Amino acid sequence: MLEEGCIEVVVSRGKSVSVSIVRVLCIVLTVCFFFLATMVAGSGASFGITLVFVALIFVMAFLAWFLGRYTYVDYEYALVDRELRVAKILNKENRKHMGTYDLNKMEILARSTNKDALHDFSHRQVPTLDYSNHHKDDPNLFELYLPDTRILLTLDPENPEVEKLVRSIRTFAPRKVVMD
Repeated sequence: MLEEGCIEVVVSRGKSVSVSIVRVLCIVLTVCFFFLATMVAGSGASFGITLVFVALIFVMAFLAWFLGRYTYVDYEYALVDRELRVAKILNKENRKHMGTYDLNKMEILARSTNKDALHDFSHRQVPTLDYSNHHKDDPNLFELYLPDTRILLTLDPENPEVEKLVRSIRTFAPRKVVMD
């Protein structure tokens, strides 16, 4: 039985290097377009060319802002009333609900490396929802199979909150949780 009303675990995906590089490139292009726009406007060139540079400044600045939101992405797993609720946290401030999954319908929860436990499930053609840290070789990568969905989660058993989460799931579905 779940002693607490809700168990929450936050998993950090870490900083995305590729998004950071593209963001810096957008900022550099914004500054370059600003200087080009001021040079073109000061030289008495046509108003249309200046307007194109101003539009490019706004596009690059917006793109840099938008990519900045996706620099840091965390996932929050919450266990409430036999439901796993997943939320995406963008840049440590904006939260977006990704889904609610009924664990009464759960078929198995096991490590991705446990090929014996997942053998009957791995050949299914079902959509995969990746709410993990995106490290495919992570030993803490778990797969949760529902009848029509495969969900990837990062669960570190050394984390006390994760241990409480898994223990609570195991209390109502002991044969469906494989921790080996």
